[in-house]
Amino acid sequence: MPTRPIYLLKIRPSPRQRAHFCTFIPYPEHASHDPSNKAEECRGTKIHVIGTPLAMSLQFQSNFPCHKEHDLEAVVRLGDVDDSLIVDIFPTKDEGGRVLERTEPSGRLEREATSIRPPRGGNVLALVDDVTNRRCQEWTMDYLRHLVKKGLLDASAVDIAQAERDPPGFGIGLRPVGGEALW
Repeated sequence: MPTRPIYLLKIRPSPRQRAHFCTFIPYPEHASHDPSNKAEECRGTKIHVIGTPLAMSLQFQSNFPCHKEHDLEAVVRLGDVDDSLIVDIFPTKDEGGRVLERTEPSGRLEREATSIRPPRGGNVLALVDDVTNRRCQEWTMDYLRHLVKKGLLDASAVDIAQAERDPPGFGIGLRPVGGEALW
């Protein structure tokens, strides 16, 4: 069966903020492209949660241009997924090259993402603890573990993504980067 790569996108708008984690699956015609190469077009589907620590929601972005993401800090290949798990959504001729933002899943990988509840009600000043204070990095880790449990992704993907996470206190509240709380 044909496969496609699945990547972790690590997006950091500011060096003092926690990185935003998302998964990215390139379209078949871009599957051999390097998503970190800004000179080479690479479009596909981004799966992530958006919002604030108090309320996040699941979002799917089709036709996402990875090569145009200005705040992209790292692109990390997590492994490969079976092509049959993906239903690609393309913009219509009238929509042109714009990104299509959706909340309804298409394909099994996206449906599996709906099984993982987006984080809610976190304390923006507390350390990220992966239990009561969770954000996009923790949701992404849960999603990857879920895919592994379902046999849709190799277990090594979880270790690869874990190595990319920010420390629990990084970018939280009134904490200087790499330092103790200011209060």
